[in-house]
Amino acid sequence: MVSSVRSRTEITGRILEAVYDHGRDGIGVTQTRIGYIVYLNNGSLKEYLTSLTIHGLLSYDLAMRRYHITEKGVQFLELHSKLGDMMKKKEEEVEF
Repeated sequence: MVSSVRSRTEITGRILEAVYDHGRDGIGVTQTRIGYIVYLNNGSLKEYLTSLTIHGLLSYDLAMRRYHITEKGVQFLELHSKLGDMMKKKEEEVEF
Protein backbone atom coordinates (compact mmCIF):
# COMPACT_ATOMS: atom_id res chain seq x y z
CA MET A 1 0.00 0.00 0.00
CA VAL A 2 1.38 3.40 -0.98
CA SER A 3 1.24 6.19 1.60
CA SER A 4 -0.71 9.29 0.64
CA VAL A 5 1.37 11.53 2.89
CA ARG A 6 3.64 13.77 0.83
CA SER A 7 7.11 14.75 1.95
CA ARG A 8 8.21 18.38 2.22
CA THR A 9 10.55 17.81 -0.71
CA GLU A 10 7.73 16.42 -2.85
CA ILE A 11 5.46 19.36 -2.01
CA THR A 12 8.29 21.81 -2.70
CA GLY A 13 8.88 20.16 -6.07
CA ARG A 14 5.17 20.31 -6.94
CA ILE A 15 4.98 24.03 -6.06
CA LEU A 16 8.04 24.86 -8.13
CA GLU A 17 6.72 22.73 -10.99
CA ALA A 18 3.38 24.56 -10.87
CA VAL A 19 5.03 27.97 -10.97
CA TYR A 20 7.42 26.87 -13.73
CA ASP A 21 4.69 25.30 -15.90
CA HIS A 22 2.03 27.97 -15.42
CA GLY A 23 4.29 31.01 -15.25
CA ARG A 24 6.09 30.64 -18.57
CA ASP A 25 4.25 33.61 -20.04
CA GLY A 26 6.24 35.91 -17.76
CA ILE A 27 3.15 37.04 -15.90
CA GLY A 28 3.67 34.66 -12.98
CA VAL A 29 1.22 32.62 -10.94
CA THR A 30 -1.12 33.65 -8.13
CA GLN A 31 -1.15 31.99 -4.74
CA THR A 32 -4.70 30.76 -5.36
CA ARG A 33 -3.73 29.07 -8.63
CA ILE A 34 -0.74 27.37 -7.00
CA GLY A 35 -2.97 26.08 -4.19
CA TYR A 36 -5.43 24.55 -6.67
CA ILE A 37 -2.67 22.89 -8.67
CA VAL A 38 -0.79 21.49 -5.66
CA TYR A 39 -3.85 20.69 -3.49
CA LEU A 40 -2.69 22.54 -0.38
CA ASN A 41 -4.79 24.50 2.07
CA ASN A 42 -4.12 28.21 2.30
CA GLY A 43 -2.25 28.09 5.62
CA SER A 44 0.18 25.39 4.53
CA LEU A 45 0.64 26.99 1.14
CA LYS A 46 1.55 30.35 2.70
CA GLU A 47 4.23 28.65 4.82
CA TYR A 48 5.75 26.93 1.79
CA LEU A 49 5.65 30.04 -0.40
CA THR A 50 7.24 32.16 2.33
CA SER A 51 10.00 29.61 2.86
CA LEU A 52 10.66 29.18 -0.88
CA THR A 53 10.82 32.95 -1.31
CA ILE A 54 13.17 33.44 1.67
CA HIS A 55 15.47 30.71 0.31
CA GLY A 56 15.54 32.25 -3.16
CA LEU A 57 13.67 29.54 -5.07
CA LEU A 58 10.74 31.82 -5.83
CA SER A 59 10.35 35.56 -6.18
CA TYR A 60 7.18 37.52 -5.48
CA ASP A 61 5.97 40.47 -7.52
CA LEU A 62 4.17 42.61 -4.95
CA ALA A 63 2.53 44.88 -7.55
CA MET A 64 1.10 41.98 -9.59
CA ARG A 65 0.70 39.66 -6.57
CA ARG A 66 2.26 36.77 -8.47
CA TYR A 67 5.08 34.29 -7.94
CA HIS A 68 7.92 33.56 -10.35
CA ILE A 69 10.47 30.77 -10.25
CA THR A 70 14.10 31.87 -9.93
CA GLU A 71 17.18 30.30 -11.52
CA LYS A 72 17.89 28.63 -8.18
CA GLY A 73 14.33 27.24 -8.22
CA VAL A 74 14.83 25.85 -11.73
CA GLN A 75 18.06 24.18 -10.59
CA PHE A 76 16.25 22.59 -7.63
CA LEU A 77 13.49 21.39 -9.96
CA GLU A 78 16.01 19.79 -12.33
CA LEU A 79 17.75 17.97 -9.46
CA HIS A 80 14.41 16.90 -8.01
CA SER A 81 13.41 15.45 -11.39
CA LYS A 82 16.71 13.58 -11.78
CA LEU A 83 16.38 12.12 -8.29
CA GLY A 84 12.82 11.01 -9.06
CA ASP A 85 14.01 9.29 -12.24
CA MET A 86 16.77 7.51 -10.32
CA MET A 87 14.29 6.32 -7.68
CA LYS A 88 11.92 4.96 -10.34
CA LYS A 89 14.75 3.01 -11.98
CA LYS A 90 15.74 1.51 -8.63
CA GLU A 91 12.12 0.57 -7.87
CA GLU A 92 11.84 -1.15 -11.25
CA GLU A 93 15.03 -3.13 -10.58
CA VAL A 94 13.78 -4.27 -7.16
CA GLU A 95 10.26 -5.32 -8.20
CA PHE A 96 9.22 -8.63 -6.72
